[in-house]
Amino acid sequence: MPNNSWIDDRFDLYYERRNTIDPDACFSMILENIVLGEWQEAGGNAENLRNWVDKGGFPPGGGKLRKTSIDALLRWLISHPDRDD
Repeated sequence: MPNNSWIDDRFDLYYERRNTIDPDACFSMILENIVLGEWQEAGGNAENLRNWVDKGGFPPGGGKLRKTSIDALLRWLISHPDRDD
């Protein structure tokens, strides 16, 4: 059986490039969603950013924001009671 691992490697690279975000832009959108009371959008953006960071992506703020503070905010938004409205 031929070894086609290079196909898997190329697919993984393609998938990673297609599923990247700008964490600073995403965090800015989250803050804007909060100000506007857009809880569903804030929660969705929080889930995207949390998934990004959990998969090894860099957090927003370029290291100037505490990772624990960002994580607490994202967890709060994901579970926010007004998100279901």
